[in-house]
Amino acid sequence: MWCMRCQFSAKDLESRLRALKPTYGRDLARFPPCFFSTSTVTSPKMATLRLLVPNQAHKTIADIFSGVSAADVRQRAGKCDGNAGEMLPTAISNVVQMIGNVVLDDIFLDIGAGLGNVAAQFAAQTNARQCFGY
Repeated sequence: MWCMRCQFSAKDLESRLRALKPTYGRDLARFPPCFFSTSTVTSPKMATLRLLVPNQAHKTIADIFSGVSAADVRQRAGKCDGNAGEMLPTAISNVVQMIGNVVLDDIFLDIGAGLGNVAAQFAAQTNARQCFGY
């Protein structure tokens, strides 16, 4: 008995083959190549990204967040604010340097993220697979 690892039963596959015979006949050479397992699946290539050096990251983050005003991040009197204070790009670079080698399997999680500049700069400067700010 012929067996194939898939979601269909042998009966279903036999029924499908019978339905294809009127179109393609018994000559397997007439069947489209997709019916044969000799076709190869190519894995998608990961895009090669160029990491930014600290000075480039500082400028990029400054450009991204330049539209954010002081009023957007300043705590208003009598109001509770979730931001503990924003970190400057140089401080973020120091944190990246303290953490050390970040590889593709690493995930960066910034808990208590304010504007998201820490996660954005971390993504620009490291090989972390994902960077999240919450």
